[in-house]
Amino acid sequence: YLALSNTLRAAVVTWAKSLATDVGPFSITVNSILTGYFDTERIVQLNAKKAKELGIPPDAVRSDMESKVPVKRIGDPMEYGYLVAFLASEKAAYITGTQIPIDGGLLKSL
Repeated sequence: YLALSNTLRAAVVTWAKSLATDVGPFSITVNSILTGYFDTERIVQLNAKKAKELGIPPDAVRSDMESKVPVKRIGDPMEYGYLVAFLASEKAAYITGTQIPIDGGLLKSL
């Protein structure tokens, strides 16, 4: 399913870019947030599943995940909320049609 997921992600980003062009004249902004690992119940579930498959403690899975992120930690959901709140504010009125990673530096592309 990864191929399907990756294809859909690219399509959604392209659609958002087109939408930003269409609605920009109405002072509506559209941006894509490229999300990394955040400390949510879903991450806990995925780590537990992987730990069970590998026969290791869930904390070991989390530590491995954190070690791959340049800032060496998982994001706090509030940090995500701060970005969304900023993008929804007047202070971000000139930011549109872009993709913004919030991933602790995990994304390796420009």
